[in-house]
Amino acid sequence: MTFTKYIAQDCVDDLRKKMEVAKFFSILSDGSTDSSITEQEMFFVKFVTPDKGIETHFLGTVEVPKANAAGILEAMKTSVECVMEFPQFLKRLVAIGCDGASVMI
Repeated sequence: MTFTKYIAQDCVDDLRKKMEVAKFFSILSDGSTDSSITEQEMFFVKFVTPDKGIETHFLGTVEVPKANAAGILEAMKTSVECVMEFPQFLKRLVAIGCDGASVMI
């Protein structure tokens, strides 16, 4: 378990470094209900880096406290804060991609 923890931390550190140099972000999101009837939201971040161009990275899957707009925003905040401060992220957020669920509008 300890070994995988260090691998995960290395991946987070690598993503953090890439996101520090990116000028803008977009976030992709989709939700589903698991077998315990708990809403889960999955987040990906997309940005452009000078050396590799467009990159898409998995941020995480977060349990949504309540399946409404505020709950999904809170889940997004939790997911992003693993990598960077949320207010800093919001300043460079230019797009959000999601399914057509009414709560996402």
